[in-house]
Amino acid sequence: MEQERKRLEQEREVDRRREEKPAKEESESNKTDNDNEANQHTDDKLAKVNEKLESNFSKTESEEEELKLKAENKIIATSKDSVDESDIPNLAKEINETIQKEIAGLPSQKAKNQSKLAKNLTKYLDSAHDTILTATRALNDVTGYSAIEKLKKSIETQEDDLKKAKEKVKQCKIAYGEAIQRRSHSQREVNELLTRKHNWSSNDLERFTELYRNDHENEIHEQEAEKKLDEAESKVDGVQLKLTQSILTRYHEEQIWSDKIRRSSTWGTWVLMGLNVLLFVVATFIVEPWKRSKLVSAFEDKVKQVLVGISQENEQILDPIIEKLEPTDGQVPIKTSFDFKFVTNTWHGLKAALVRNYEALMSPEITNLEFDKFEFELFTMTVAIVAFSMGSLLVSLFK
Repeated sequence: MEQERKRLEQEREVDRRREEKPAKEESESNKTDNDNEANQHTDDKLAKVNEKLESNFSKTESEEEELKLKAENKIIATSKDSVDESDIPNLAKEINETIQKEIAGLPSQKAKNQSKLAKNLTKYLDSAHDTILTATRALNDVTGYSAIEKLKKSIETQEDDLKKAKEKVKQCKIAYGEAIQRRSHSQREVNELLTRKHNWSSNDLERFTELYRNDHENEIHEQEAEKKLDEAESKVDGVQLKLTQSILTRYHEEQIWSDKIRRSSTWGTWVLMGLNVLLFVVATFIVEPWKRSKLVSAFEDKVKQVLVGISQENEQILDPIIEKLEPTDGQVPIKTSFDFKFVTNTWHGLKAALVRNYEALMSPEITNLEFDKFEFELFTMTVAIVAFSMGSLLVSLFK
């Protein structure tokens, strides 16, 4: 009974295949007809496109020929007459001018239309741009930032390599999965054939032989795919490790560079502060007294000139005044002591007191200085603070 059932199943399978065969042939014929129609349709479209291209090409060729004919006619018209060799440059210049008139907007025309100021400005901007680039490059070389830029570019290259390696891993995984699926499908079919080994036909025997022969090839393909996948994954790990190390190196180098720049900016700030203090001292104790003395001397000279001019008219009235302004007897008492004060309520008063104190210190006639007790204490404390600050600064500089 079982054999008859199997025989009936085989007959049904054969009938089913016979019925499917004409349907497949009909579908294939329909497919070929559709393909022929599509090919014919595309051929028609290509023919139309070719016709359009040929027409455009013929138009452009005709336009170019017209331009050439115009130039050639002009050359022929000039060459018919007797032309000297000295007229050849003029002829070429005229032809060039006609070409520039026909085609507007050429770079040479724009360069001619530019003013002298625009040309000088363009030249200056180009030179300034080159100078800025050179200075920036030199500064980067000095500070070591050029090497950091190279490290950044290498990190970008490694990121691209990592993306490519990951993409290759995906492809290897897909190929490895397909190889496994192909082999498992082949083994499943072999197992199905082995379950009905007693009822094999000639086709089943050929199929079993083919599957058994392909099983070894599938195994080799699977092993190769697995090997490629392992290599791709190891490459991804290597590239990722190198990228991580490069990023850490870049972070460390940028930290060192930023510390160097911060230290340089600190020293620059100290230098600027010192320059500001120096300028303040020079302006307060040297420039301002000099300006004041110049103004006073100029005012005295002006007053003297006016008084002398008036004295010529009225000497008797101005003789006592001139004697008071310019004593000649040498009996004017000169002060040898000076009351040293610098505590005032206003900034202008402080400046005036500092100028008076400076003049008194520099004057050879002053031999004694008088201090108030509070001002002496304040002066001593100020000198001590300044000395302590300068000593601390020198210790920090030469430490």
